[in-house]
Amino acid sequence: MRRKSLLNLIFGLLLFAGVGVSNAQQLTLMQYSNQWRYLITNAMPAGWSASNYPAANGWPQGAGVLAFPLAEAMPAGVPAPLTVLATNYNSTIVTSFYFRTSITLTSNPNSLSITGLAVIDDGGVLYVNGREIAPRVRMPAGTLTYFTLANAGGEVNGRPVDQIPIASSNFVQGVNVIAAEVHQDAHTSSDVVFGLSLVADVLAPPTIVTHPQSQTVDAGRNATFSVVATGTTPLTYRWYSNSVLVATSGGTSYTTPITTLAMNGTTYFVTVSNRFGLVQSSNAVLTVELDNDGPQMILGVNITTSSNQLEVTFNEAILQPPATNVLNWAVFVLGTTNSLTVTNAQWGTTRVRVFTREALNPSSNYVVCAYNMQDGKTNTTPQTCIGLGFAQTVELIGFGEVWRFNDNQWMDAAAPTNAPANVDWKQINFNDDPLINWMWAESAAPFRDDQNPTMPLCEVRSPTSIFHDAITYYFRKRFVINQDYGTNAAITLRYNVDDAAVFYLNGTEILRMNLPTGPLSYGTRASSCVEGPCQTSSLNNIGSLLRSGTNVLAVELHNCTEAVGQEFQTDATFDAELNVSYRNPPIVPRMGIARLGNSIILTWTGQTNIWRIEQATNLAGPWLPVTTPRNTNRLSTPWLQGAGPRFYRLKNP
Repeated sequence: MRRKSLLNLIFGLLLFAGVGVSNAQQLTLMQYSNQWRYLITNAMPAGWSASNYPAANGWPQGAGVLAFPLAEAMPAGVPAPLTVLATNYNSTIVTSFYFRTSITLTSNPNSLSITGLAVIDDGGVLYVNGREIAPRVRMPAGTLTYFTLANAGGEVNGRPVDQIPIASSNFVQGVNVIAAEVHQDAHTSSDVVFGLSLVADVLAPPTIVTHPQSQTVDAGRNATFSVVATGTTPLTYRWYSNSVLVATSGGTSYTTPITTLAMNGTTYFVTVSNRFGLVQSSNAVLTVELDNDGPQMILGVNITTSSNQLEVTFNEAILQPPATNVLNWAVFVLGTTNSLTVTNAQWGTTRVRVFTREALNPSSNYVVCAYNMQDGKTNTTPQTCIGLGFAQTVELIGFGEVWRFNDNQWMDAAAPTNAPANVDWKQINFNDDPLINWMWAESAAPFRDDQNPTMPLCEVRSPTSIFHDAITYYFRKRFVINQDYGTNAAITLRYNVDDAAVFYLNGTEILRMNLPTGPLSYGTRASSCVEGPCQTSSLNNIGSLLRSGTNVLAVELHNCTEAVGQEFQTDATFDAELNVSYRNPPIVPRMGIARLGNSIILTWTGQTNIWRIEQATNLAGPWLPVTTPRNTNRLSTPWLQGAGPRFYRLKNP
């Protein structure tokens, strides 16, 4: 029986060449192209599914997928048939077919969650080491015979791959026998298909990679403890303060309330758990001290390229009078004796905008220094300096890249309910692998349905066709970055959308266009029908949503309704480009040294979490780290006359 396709089959496939890791914590145990013994007969062979059945006696052998005719079209992710079967035996049409193969597992199968991905025309039953695996595929309950018919037709062209969960207890470490029987849905059926792939998720208990670190903060500020853990998701995080549970939000970090001196010495730890175990981190100690330190600069950026304005950020609120005194500011050209003339300084609590007579040159490195800055307790910093960063733009996703997409549509278009089954489809850990999750496909943008004959001028590539009867389409794109950009980063989206879309970055909505407010469903229609050029949106202050490592941009694309007859609009187009603009201080710091009474004062530029000061009594080392006051770029050390030379350097940990 043949039906209308539920999946678009025109997309690129990534096939595995052998057993190996397909992505983090996923394995392919058996390919569709595995070798099978098969039997074409007119009676069920006795004991054929048992592990010790001598299948080699008279059973032919061929590589999967096995089919008749050989030209049968396969679902997305399944290779073309390699072995042709016969559907006649002694001049009668074959009702049931029998298949056997084996695989070898080199590790304990109890650490695996195994799924069979089967293509079967029409119905079938799977066995592992002689035990039947439920559920059956379009087969009735009860005892099976050679003449048992499938419950329904299983035409594989247009039907998703059958997913069969298999308990790991059915497998052993070593050789495992896989057997399958395939049944026709009618005694007159003249085609047959059988193919099977086995995939597995590696089940891992939680492991803490980076433990929370002890820290010192001033009273009146927050402290944040973080942990890095691995293991099979989902992972649950529970934070404890002095062994009392304080947070079960599941986050990888915990921020304390505003600290007081009474919190000094508090210990914190976190437990990380999943369904395979629980681990506890080491203790981190919170030290709370009176705020006796002056303010420190933590960020310096130019306002616009080649302008004469820059902005610095302090780690706490500063007083206005010293901040607006231009004599308390200096801007140096790093590596030269040159400096810029400061003409004005505008105060903004924790930020100060500084104006220079000369324009800033993006090809030069600058250091901005502030003198005699005071906080609300009149703690004074004699000097604090930081490097000045210029804006940089990085393309995270470009037009025409490969996306994973879901363009499925149930046959009942009058009651569309086909949103992705997993409510977390927008999250990073959602499984959108087409070889695992049949609802998802993979191909290069731009995407266009079959009814849309034109593309915007911003598109120069040939489009990928998507199913034109869908109301809503779902797209996911993974990308990897190697740094955290922070809240000051600006994100720019350039997109080609017909008719409406919502964009999510790592699960958080960042842009909604041409759609109503409130919750959205598969059946939500665009507010209007749009066929226009590519658009651009700038999104500020959301750079913290980006994280070092893997990120996901998820998009749902909605169609509108036509004005006449209020029928579904049948054209859709999608592509997107994602850029991030950010400002970082230069990586080359500047050090200063001066004698003050019986002390040596060392100062340096650069962010406190990037550079660490080390000392030695000999240039050849050994170099040892020096403990510095919290959140400062300043070290005061006693002057010891006659003690011999001491050397200092800055190191990026």
